[in-house]
Amino acid sequence: MTNPTVSPSAPTPGTGALAQRIPMPGVAVFFFFASPVLLLFGGFLARVNAGVTFDWAVFQTMLGTVMFWVGVAALMSAIVIAAVRTIAQQHLDAVLTAQHDRGGPAA
Repeated sequence: MTNPTVSPSAPTPGTGALAQRIPMPGVAVFFFFASPVLLLFGGFLARVNAGVTFDWAVFQTMLGTVMFWVGVAALMSAIVIAAVRTIAQQHLDAVLTAQHDRGGPAA
């Protein structure tokens, strides 16, 4: 069923004058690329040296564990930043659509 109040030529929030985008912060992009490296390398170091008792093995196990959890924190931070950016973009689209529908300035 179609909605008769919306004309097919009306701009939607992703096109035309309403196409304002909020960019992804650079720190989130960095976190998305750095977290897999930290997770994999940290997990490898922690797992390989966990059962060994020579001098540097304890340090390497702790270093791997810290790297792994820093990778987890980086991944979670990147996901939260991306989610906040998506919510902000949806709110911007709603505001621009409301302004366009009532005939206000579509900046």
